[in-house]
Amino acid sequence: MLSSREIVRAEWDEVLSGFELGKFCQQLPAEAVIVVVERDGCVIACWASIPVFQVMLEGAEIVESERKNASVARKLLTEMRAVLAENGVPTVLTGARTDDVRDILKHAGATKLDLDLYSWPIGAGA
Repeated sequence: MLSSREIVRAEWDEVLSGFELGKFCQQLPAEAVIVVVERDGCVIACWASIPVFQVMLEGAEIVESERKNASVARKLLTEMRAVLAENGVPTVLTGARTDDVRDILKHAGATKLDLDLYSWPIGAGA
């Protein structure tokens, strides 16, 4: 059975282990929110909401064995939309690296922007 929930920051490292988002989640601002989809207690998808000049969604990922399962993508999308609506967020920015994520965003009514988005490390050790 699929379930979805917002995870608290104390859970991030453990819950997100093995996901790309887990590699940088502790660098996210205090206002960041992460939702997950679980199947029988096992996390199979995650997504982060990161407030910047506009809320940015990052780190959407579904484990490989579940990527073709539309109900997982739908559950992740529904949970993130609900969390954003509860927080009064009218629109978000997000990106896609794979056709699967592009398809999800297109189906959800997202509009592709004509831009390249970059991560630019600033500060010591950069």
